[in-house]
Amino acid sequence: MTISIIIAVSCIAGCSIKEDRKDCPCILTVILNKVPVRIMDKADGLWLNISTEGKGTALDSPLTGSDYSEPEWLETDVQKGLVSVVCSSSKSLNVPYGSECDSLYAHSVKLRCYEDNARDTIYLKKQWCTATIIVEDVEPEEEYFFEVRGMWAGVSASGLTPLPGEFYAVPRRLDAGTFQVRLPRQGDESLSMTLNNMYKYSLGKIIAGSGYDWKAPDLDDIKVVIDCARAEIQVTISPWEDGADLGDLEI
Repeated sequence: MTISIIIAVSCIAGCSIKEDRKDCPCILTVILNKVPVRIMDKADGLWLNISTEGKGTALDSPLTGSDYSEPEWLETDVQKGLVSVVCSSSKSLNVPYGSECDSLYAHSVKLRCYEDNARDTIYLKKQWCTATIIVEDVEPEEEYFFEVRGMWAGVSASGLTPLPGEFYAVPRRLDAGTFQVRLPRQGDESLSMTLNNMYKYSLGKIIAGSGYDWKAPDLDDIKVVIDCARAEIQVTISPWEDGADLGDLEI
């Protein structure tokens, strides 16, 4: 099995040992053997962007293929300087208005590439939180319609920090009283949720009260339980463990 790699590398002239090497390229080796095969399969490949600050892009290309084996690395020339490496399971890190967050895994790092050689190992991190909403004591004849709104709509390529933007999504219905929506990384407690255009919940504050950490490298999932009879809502955290993707589970 092989990785199919499409590479557009900047054409930088080679240097001899006798030349002044400050203008020579740095050979950057990107290690891929820490990328789980299940993520490659789920995402149908990765997107890799490598650029030197103030000097342009060396690589902006998909890594395609449902599986791969040795060699699990690639090399590319980059201009010396502060180099940004961004690898993700989707080229876009934004969440369009009206959509839930993608099942996005991403890696972002800045490297000081001032020598002739440098390397970076890709460690993909989970950038979404699956919220499973459970309505207790469901009335068979009652229809439930949830809407979720927020002020963050993705992550930035630089540091994978929350990206400001209007977020709106309608949770998917799994059964009569169970719904699900993937939430992007949040930068504050502004997230809100409405039920049947009648009840409004300060979801961001309730999530914060549960001890949830939006700054964690890998985001956990949550369960939101609503007791309509008592007008109560409770959030519990479903820890995410490496190797066990808890996104989109039917409970």
